[in-house]
Amino acid sequence: MNKFTQILILVVTIIFFLITLSCAKLNEPASVVGILNIAKNIDTVGYARDIYIGEQFLYVAEDQAGFSIYDLESDTLVVHYIGNIENARLISVVEEYDFLFIYDRYGSPAQIRVYDISDPANPVIKPPIISNTAGIEAMRCFPGDDGSVEMALTRNDTEFEFKYAVWDGFYFIPEYTYDDYTVNLNGFDLDDNYIYLSYEQLGVNITDRATGDFISITDTPGEALDVKVVDNHLIVADKTLGFTIFNIDDITDPQLVSSGDTSGYAQDIDVVDDLMAIASGGGGVYLYDISDISNPEYLDRIDDHDIGYCYKVKFHNNYLYAATKYGVSKLAIDY
Repeated sequence: MNKFTQILILVVTIIFFLITLSCAKLNEPASVVGILNIAKNIDTVGYARDIYIGEQFLYVAEDQAGFSIYDLESDTLVVHYIGNIENARLISVVEEYDFLFIYDRYGSPAQIRVYDISDPANPVIKPPIISNTAGIEAMRCFPGDDGSVEMALTRNDTEFEFKYAVWDGFYFIPEYTYDDYTVNLNGFDLDDNYIYLSYEQLGVNITDRATGDFISITDTPGEALDVKVVDNHLIVADKTLGFTIFNIDDITDPQLVSSGDTSGYAQDIDVVDDLMAIASGGGGVYLYDISDISNPEYLDRIDDHDIGYCYKVKFHNNYLYAATKYGVSKLAIDY
């Protein structure tokens, strides 16, 4: 074999490798072209690490660039706020009481910053929550009684813990904290009786809300980063191995019913009606029909080359919003 032939083979091999990296996995079925389409790319100053969608506004945590609020109808910027925020990693909003919560992961100290957004264009700083707030991985806020806010979070610092607390406008009062976990906790979901926790390499942990007792620990093929309860099923974002779905009719013994591989790191899930979306990091966004949840139908995918590395996905009013390194992509769903 002469030198020219060797060089030609090497070039062809490199081109094939690059094409393979940029495309779907070899076992991924062909998508139905045109189901997912980019309706609008909303550029942000920082990475869109997390999003919250309300009735009128889109709220974006922008990593080192603070947070932004956009009008959902016009997709226009209402306000971009940085202030003293070091790293806006998580965002949650209680629109009933006009409060916005930002988890500032690298603040001094790490803290949950609180803003009054009665006037969304002019956020007003409220006292931050700074007690035991290092290492928060996931956070959700709910309207409580008499203007209070209930907050659930996972935290991985000196201990691995799930905390449920009430914020009354100044004090952050834990209702219960469970810390018998042995590995990192990531995303979670709740119902009236149970806490469903992403338990990394150990899979999914189901904990009794009233007692903190472990009901079951179910291994998954990959590393669990997010969970979503849908009727009597549990959907898990399983990092390098895509997603897994378990039947939880018997909460003590979840049964695997289906799974699917994705490119990139599957790290966030959202579901509406019969549609499931997965934020898959460098794999972009995946869309599935789960009307037959034992056999999810792959519909379409938007690659990260088009919208950026994808952190979070949220359905809203027949659109799918993807939070990415480039900003927020508003994806139309023709299905």
